[in-house]
Amino acid sequence: MPLSMMRKIPGAVVTPTKMELSLADRSIVHPYGILHDVLVRVAEFVFSADFVILDMEEDRE
Repeated sequence: MPLSMMRKIPGAVVTPTKMELSLADRSIVHPYGILHDVLVRVAEFVFSADFVILDMEEDRE
């Protein structure tokens, strides 16, 4: 999830992390943090999910 999208969630608390992610272009990025226990609705189902927050440009498509 982009950092700009996470900032739109009221009361969002990000946990710092020392994780490294290897992307498809073989670059390595360090996430901003992890957002735990976010409720996500898919049709009539509601799931609890964790998101890795990246400081990246938001895709408008």
